[in-house]
Amino acid sequence: MIQITFFKQNKKWMGFCSEGHAEYDEEGYDIVCAAVSALTQTILAALLEQTEKKDCISWKLQKGFLSVQILESLSKEEQEKAEILLRALRTGLKMIQEQYPEYVSVKIKRNGR
Repeated sequence: MIQITFFKQNKKWMGFCSEGHAEYDEEGYDIVCAAVSALTQTILAALLEQTEKKDCISWKLQKGFLSVQILESLSKEEQEKAEILLRALRTGLKMIQEQYPEYVSVKIKRNGR
């Protein structure tokens, strides 16, 4: 199962972590994994594109794992853009979860909980 956790701190969207494998089908044919990967990696690219200082976004990508953290040093405008992107990502992932609930789990962790 792919588990995606979004992080919110004081009502701000601070990032997400996606880990695991859907195992819907064999590697190379797994449409659930492909859909989640396409969404999460596109949002990472968009976040990096929207920020002037690339070190404001901390990220790590490995097979079956993507972690993205927005650091506090974003400008107000950049933070607003980041939140729009993260909300859009959550919407897309929730749609996948609705279609494939046994393969994808999406949750929000607030204030470290």
